[in-house]
Amino acid sequence: HAYLARLNADGTLDASWAPTPNGAIQQVAVMADGSVYVAGVFTTFKPNGSSTTVTRSYAARIKADGTVDTEFDPEPNATVYQIVPLSDGKVALGGAFTTIKGKARQYLGRVDANGALDTAYYPKPNGPVSRIVLADSTGGAIVAGEFSSFEQNDAGTSVSRSLVARVNSDGSLEETFQPIPNNFVEDIAVHSDGTIVLSGSFTAFRFEEGGTATRRNYLARFLPAGTLDPLFNPNSNGVVYTVNRRADGSMLIGGSFNQLRPSAVVVVGGEFQNFAESPTPYLARLNDDGSIDAYFTARPNGPVRALAEQSDGMLVV
Repeated sequence: HAYLARLNADGTLDASWAPTPNGAIQQVAVMADGSVYVAGVFTTFKPNGSSTTVTRSYAARIKADGTVDTEFDPEPNATVYQIVPLSDGKVALGGAFTTIKGKARQYLGRVDANGALDTAYYPKPNGPVSRIVLADSTGGAIVAGEFSSFEQNDAGTSVSRSLVARVNSDGSLEETFQPIPNNFVEDIAVHSDGTIVLSGSFTAFRFEEGGTATRRNYLARFLPAGTLDPLFNPNSNGVVYTVNRRADGSMLIGGSFNQLRPSAVVVVGGEFQNFAESPTPYLARLNDDGSIDAYFTARPNGPVRALAEQSDGMLVV
């Protein structure tokens, strides 16, 4: 049972189910009929002890009996990290590949139920895609990876999107969701109210190149309009690798943290030029340990004598 196995309800091994890929599995997606989509670094299978090798590179569908479904063979040319079945029977793929079925398809593609390339869908990010999470019932998705731009449907013009983006079902980019994290996004959770939770190794977000950064340590939530939720800031002290939403709206998270410290952020204003030995003229934001928040860089050119916070978290000075 190398790399892929099925367990019975009591936790024992199902010995009758042994697809036996020759390389690691990155993701599985179980279907209602018992079949399983798998993605990874494999190139062959030897199902259920068979001496016959079945070639299937990086993406495959396994039948409920553990054999390889010969009707599904998208033939990506490199590792697939994500395989996501869609409600219309199509399947989204994300990874390090640059072709599907021998045709150009950089890092993100969609295939039909038989593995044939969906030629109408070509978002074309410029780097590998490591996470795909459906964002709506139409097939739109939030994707994360090592990209910095997209060439929507091979249009010839690049559109900036750093490390995370929302892609519509037609392959175009959704315009309202444009956060710029300062490091990688590891996982994504989309809630029924339209909010989006990102986890990863980031510590801040901007919303335009060169714009003001807002601190969010390793976990952040975005409102449906694409803005940061000012009321959500668990302030993890280590990377959050996985986030899973529950039906009641709560979340399970996992990572390298050992503490969550929701911040009671303090903003101070006055006639000072320095605060806590840092050059922060007239206005500063403090972390909960009293240190200066280096991501808060409003820098007014005169004394601040009054402050007020709006209900959306914005500050009036």
